Amino acid sequence: MFTAVAAWASRIQQPPLVASPGSSLAADDQAFPSPPASTIVYNGLVTAVEHLDYLRTALQATGRIYPAANYTVLKSAPTGAAQAVWVLAPQARSKRVGHALEIAVDNYNQQRKLVEAATALTVEQQAVADRVTATLDARLDEAAALATFLGKNSANIRKWKFDMTRAITEAVELANPVDTADAAVIRSGTGLLWRSQSGHAHGTPGSRLSLIDHGSVVDGGNGTLWVAASISFEEVVTATGAATLLLDEAWRLYDLRRESPGDA
Repeated sequence: MFTAVAAWASRIQQPPLVASPGSSLAADDQAFPSPPASTIVYNGLVTAVEHLDYLRTALQATGRIYPAANYTVLKSAPTGAAQAVWVLAPQARSKRVGHALEIAVDNYNQQRKLVEAATALTVEQQAVADRVTATLDARLDEAAALATFLGKNSANIRKWKFDMTRAITEAVELANPVDTADAAVIRSGTGLLWRSQSGHAHGTPGSRLSLIDHGSVVDGGNGTLWVAASISFEEVVTATGAATLLLDEAWRLYDLRRESPGDA
């Protein structure tokens, strides 16, 4: 597993192998070039690889497993891999382009919120912020035109929010069709891992309590109990394996789409 991660880490240190002219991915790129589908996909691949490689190097260097922090790092791996699969896997080009468009629009909306959050700007800084906002608005107008063409409701495009939970659910389903071995178990297990990792990343009390080692309960006095949180190496391996499998499918689809004829 870590051998594959190390190989991917080496791959992303080199310039990406871009979509060949006439390929399926090149045709997807032409539908909406700001940013193109290939950029959205490669961002997902790099995000997934970087976080898995960070976990790999940290574990190999220290041998230490943290109860929740490993899950926080691991959450970003399936996040990136799922976005890549979600954009690449559908057979219909309109579906692939539509998925890439959803991610692009959310990216622009998030960037716009970031600019709007900047306060106490100098005159020069405000001028820059205004130019950035104008550029983002222009991109959103372009996206709205494509959304309308694809049959989507573009009236509220500035309020679109990318649903990562939906994307990862659908990505896992696309990567594991119902007629493949262990599809039901993989789908269910990945969904549970995603929810668990999200809880740890957001610091929810329930997620921490789920890691309690009941053999460590100590009476702290004054009606309090002290407990230790722990996680097994096997649990970390399971979560890492799920992300690695999804990322492997993402790389397979990327190489397939960037080389295959663009008929679909």
